This record gives sequence, C-alpha cells and structure tokens, in this order.
Amino acid sequence: MRVVGGVINDALLVSDEIRLDGIATGNVSVVAGGIFHLYGMCHKDLHVNAGGTAKLMGMVRGNVINDGGTLEVTGTVHGSVSTLRGQTTVSPQAVVVKGVVQAPGDNSQAVGLIGGAALGAAIGGPVGAIVGGVIGALLGKESKGLG
Repeated sequence: MRVVGGVINDALLVSDEIRLDGIATGNVSVVAGGIFHLYGMCHKDLHVNAGGTAKLMGMVRGNVINDGGTLEVTGTVHGSVSTLRGQTTVSPQAVVVKGVVQAPGDNSQAVGLIGGAALGAAIGGPVGAIVGGVIGALLGKESKGLG
C-alpha cells in the first residue's frame, strides 16, 4: 500500500492500493483493482467504478458516487452518497449531510445503518431535524437534522 500525504493539486486516479492522509483538491476516481483508504480530505467528488473499493474514514467535501464498486463510509461526506451499482455501507458513525441515495432496481445495494444526521438531511425541513435528532439519540450519537 502506498501512503500519500501532503496536497495533491490535481485529479487522482486510484488503480492500486493507496492510503491518502493528506488532501486531494480535485476529483478522485477509483477504478478496477484500485483500493482507496481516505483518512485525509477530498475537496471535490469521489467516484468508485466497477471493481474498485473505497473506504472513507476521513472527509469528502463533494459527493460520493458508487458505480459498481464497494464503498464503506464511516467518515464525513458534505454532499450525498449515491449508489448506482455496487455495494455501499454507511456506518452509524458516518455523517452524510445531503443524504444517501440508492438507484432503483436490482443494480445497487445500500446496506448498514444510516446515522441520524444522514437521515435527517435526506428528509429535510423541521421534520428531518426531529427525525434525525431522534434517530441520532437512539444510536447514542449527537445528531442534527440538516434540512
């Protein structure tokens, strides 16, 4: 596994196993055979393509799109997490500000628990704030609905 620190000032294409402890200022794409461990930050979008794997413990400021790979989210996503195809797991500790979206049909599989903040953001408005707070409290984590 390659460990990368510092700032990457361009798009990042992951085709091998990489652990990012630093910051990627552009989009990150994980292709077949690539394994991406994010402990740092991605300032734009993250795309997981067929045969790729991404494990997000850090932060993505944009959106995360799973288009046929394996995605595990335990960190923070300021945008949304969308599963077009593949398998996505969102842990209860994760924060997804704009919600978790699963494509209709049998192409995608979103599994795991969604934290109160993610659910509250997906619902939106005052109801989202209440539902997000209640779910977050049940999960034992302070959570705010961000609607």
